Amino acid sequence: MSNCPWCGTSITFLSKKKVYYCQNCDRSLPRGYNPDGEPNQTEGYEKGFKTATLLFIAFSAFFVVYGLLLITFPSDTEADTGHIYSTIIFSFFLILSVWLYLEAKYVSITVNEIGISKHRIRGDDLFIQFDEIKKVSFNGAAGWFVLKTTKGTMRVVPFVVGYRFYKGIIDKVPDNKLSRTAKMYIQKMDVPLDIGPGFG
Repeated sequence: MSNCPWCGTSITFLSKKKVYYCQNCDRSLPRGYNPDGEPNQTEGYEKGFKTATLLFIAFSAFFVVYGLLLITFPSDTEADTGHIYSTIIFSFFLILSVWLYLEAKYVSITVNEIGISKHRIRGDDLFIQFDEIKKVSFNGAAGWFVLKTTKGTMRVVPFVVGYRFYKGIIDKVPDNKLSRTAKMYIQKMDVPLDIGPGFG
């Protein structure tokens, strides 16, 4: 299939962004969607997200170092408290941005016809089969999918996944195991789940 699943016109592949694009609809197809064959199996954070986290690390680290210098060599007593508080705040953002970078660098999701495998920061893999999933929900505050299984809980950030993850959830997980928030999020993504290669 080489046509847009929404309007039926021809689509082109954007090599820089690694996605298919429909000029008529003026939109990109979902990440991981390959109309000429099987969807990509392994998906991870996009390069732009990794770059953004590195910039945030540099930004936060600068203010942490600057704050430590002001605390170590204070100019007046009143400013000391403010410098300490601001340094603590930027230290928190520094730790958060380092964690996000490690997440972006090492975490990936692999989906096949049997289940979902998540490669985690610590280097191991957590694999769950679709028939082991008891509940799929979406935590809007945290910004991730929560897959509750007989083996435990898997959290999946939408930034990591694309077409194949959503297709697998819809095709392999019974509708009564999907929460209302999970269904709403997937529908909002406007993924053409009923068109294109599936899982057999």
